[in-house]
Amino acid sequence: MFPLTWLWCPQYNYPLSGAVDQTMALPGARDPQTERSITELFSYGSQLGRILEVLEPMVKEFYGSRPGINQEPAHEFDQMLSDIEAIRSLRSSRYAEATR
Repeated sequence: MFPLTWLWCPQYNYPLSGAVDQTMALPGARDPQTERSITELFSYGSQLGRILEVLEPMVKEFYGSRPGINQEPAHEFDQMLSDIEAIRSLRSSRYAEATR
């Protein structure tokens, strides 16, 4: 193409079309560039998964060795883990069906 003809060929981007750039402008983030660099290597889901893998045995040990304290936080944590696992299995089964 000739560069001068680009002036007469405008590009229209309708809603939900065109290039998508996800910018990190999180409230409380001190440095958005650092956040972007971290999420390029580790998504928030993978970060959360690793944290939960570490916390699960710690929560079970803490609440298992102290039967006299309120067990409700441990039950809520277990419920959260089972809900996350249910969502993951549902999504993976839908993905498997879609790729058949």
